[in-house]
Amino acid sequence: MEKNNDTKERIIQTAARLFQQQGYNATGLNQIVKESSAPKGSLYYYFPNGKEELGVAAVRLIQDNIEYRIRSYLAKEKNAVQAVQALIRATAQAVIRMEWINFCTVSLIALETNQKSEPLREACHEANAAWARAFADKLLDSGFVKEQAEELGILIQIIVDGALINSLSLNDTRPLHIAAERIPALLQSGMQKN
Repeated sequence: MEKNNDTKERIIQTAARLFQQQGYNATGLNQIVKESSAPKGSLYYYFPNGKEELGVAAVRLIQDNIEYRIRSYLAKEKNAVQAVQALIRATAQAVIRMEWINFCTVSLIALETNQKSEPLREACHEANAAWARAFADKLLDSGFVKEQAEELGILIQIIVDGALINSLSLNDTRPLHIAAERIPALLQSGMQKN
């Protein structure tokens, strides 16, 4: 017999994938139930407040997956510049192979829901803030002062997310490669201000 948590996790993972592939508004609850192979009543059992509550859980799953990926890649290199470049280049390779692209950004969800759902807007904000903190933590470990590390962490997050979206829309990884090439100048200019 399947554990209850397995069903709940399957629903969340399916919702996260579908919200990123086709959008929050275009994804119906019936499709989520069908594609997750969950029993019909389970969605409202686990998410009694409906789609918005499920959406927040999906964004948190995406946040955790991406934060883990960011921190793992950054930990592989001692040098912050090289670590960020390695992460961006790995992202470009994932785009080419279409790996983990379903868990790469919350931008589509944020754009669709920011004026319609405060809980979803806040969840998307928290996700982006967590990813920026991961970059900032790496910069702090590399000798940047706290304020500068936090500002650059936000900027790196914006650059990576924007380059990823552009690479996907162009079906070309050049924007990610440009971002990786420009990161050293960005971080060196930040270090000079200290």
